[in-house]
Amino acid sequence: MPLTDFINKMSPIIDKPWAAATDEQVSSYKCQKVGLTNKEMEEYLENSTTLNLSLDLLINKEETLLKPAIRTDLTAYQAQNCKDELCKAKKIFGETQGIELLYMIEKYGLNGSHLIFENTKPWTSEMLKPYLEGLIAVPEFMLPIKKNQQFTKSSIESDDIADASITFYGGIDDFSQKRITYTTFHEIAHYVAGSLHVEHDEKWMLASGWEDDPSKKTVDFSTPTMNFTSLTVEPITSSSLSIGLTGQTSGSFPLSLSSSQNPSSLTTSLVTTEFDLSADELEESFNKTKRLLLEMKNDDTESFISGYAKTNPLEDIAESITAYRFNPKKLKELSPERYKYLKDRVFMGVEYLSDTQCEDAASKRQQFIDVIKVVNYSISIT
Repeated sequence: MPLTDFINKMSPIIDKPWAAATDEQVSSYKCQKVGLTNKEMEEYLENSTTLNLSLDLLINKEETLLKPAIRTDLTAYQAQNCKDELCKAKKIFGETQGIELLYMIEKYGLNGSHLIFENTKPWTSEMLKPYLEGLIAVPEFMLPIKKNQQFTKSSIESDDIADASITFYGGIDDFSQKRITYTTFHEIAHYVAGSLHVEHDEKWMLASGWEDDPSKKTVDFSTPTMNFTSLTVEPITSSSLSIGLTGQTSGSFPLSLSSSQNPSSLTTSLVTTEFDLSADELEESFNKTKRLLLEMKNDDTESFISGYAKTNPLEDIAESITAYRFNPKKLKELSPERYKYLKDRVFMGVEYLSDTQCEDAASKRQQFIDVIKVVNYSISIT
């Protein structure tokens, strides 16, 4: 049975819908912006002054202490005679995908290239459309956060949906177009919340009702041995119903955690080579995220926007942010405290309760960047 059908079948049985918004709500959310056609994207890119830098990020990766350089051979794609970056992108990635991938990294700072990231595969023609719809729903002031955030389709055979690197797996292929759009926004919500360090903000914990559960402190969790050569530990084990479990560390890389039915199997996977934390800082970040995932409780079950939000504080954050965009009236009704926190901290005061209430979200860009810089100290945003 496709995963979407299973979720829809189970929703009436559990006390909350699994997701924070239905396909219909995703189709009709307030303050929508119309997506660009490929021709319009191409016109947008033709006016860019940084297209050479964007293409370079899609096809070339500099050598680091831990990873060799990746330099794409243009002759292998018959792109050596191209006079501009758009031509090269089309030759390398395809007529449609070349435009879309360049647009994604120019507009949103998201790198969808299979040439740069391991265990990823090319996006096929038209595949990116529902994902782009999810990006369009993100308020303009929120992206980009950094210029080169991974956003890829995995080549690994898996029924999982997505993970902290913003990689999408085979399980998402069973989703409807609108559910893919929803899931894309959910993953970006993790990314944004992590960049704002919402998960470590005591004001969020107070607004959402999460607190430490002393009974769970007795479980023996041992931090896995970090392999600093490959920057990976054991692979993530995740539920087939998982939309994506993401935490953001206090450094420059995202940390993805998951537990199987046996909590002692908690594992980590570092999903980028941007690495500037010491071993002690890494362990501290791991323990903070482990606490959020496995050592907390929330007795106010009626205030959750979805069944998935009940999983842990991180999923509560992502689902609440997603509801703020696609189902805001319900979120405000169920949890005015969460709603107010997100309005002030994440959405810079912008609301989406009606089409008449929309304001120019782009004007909030500098305010958002200033907040990001404060919580990340020296982060560089362009």
